[in-house]
Amino acid sequence: MPPARLYGCARDTGKPKKVDRFTFSGKPELVWKLQNETASVDSLVLCLFSTFAMADVEFASILRTATGVDYSTEEFLKCGERIWNLERMFNIRAGFSRKDDTLLIVL
Repeated sequence: MPPARLYGCARDTGKPKKVDRFTFSGKPELVWKLQNETASVDSLVLCLFSTFAMADVEFASILRTATGVDYSTEEFLKCGERIWNLERMFNIRAGFSRKDDTLLIVL
């Protein structure tokens, strides 16, 4: 039986990227990009499913149109990183720590 695969970041290359679920190789970068992109898309008040049809360059264009500020794709993702870090700081201030970064046993 072939190893199971995780498909992610299809919008980067136009093709799904195979990621072996049994290794850590390539996953930190994938998680980092997806968490930043998700935070940015959420801030645009768009449905997260739109990421299956649109690329980061199109989201940056939406942000540019809404604000009048010339945002590049990299700046769009940087906004997501900043949002992620602010959320993290809020949670730390509220008393959460790394030990809380787990899924519930029910899941």
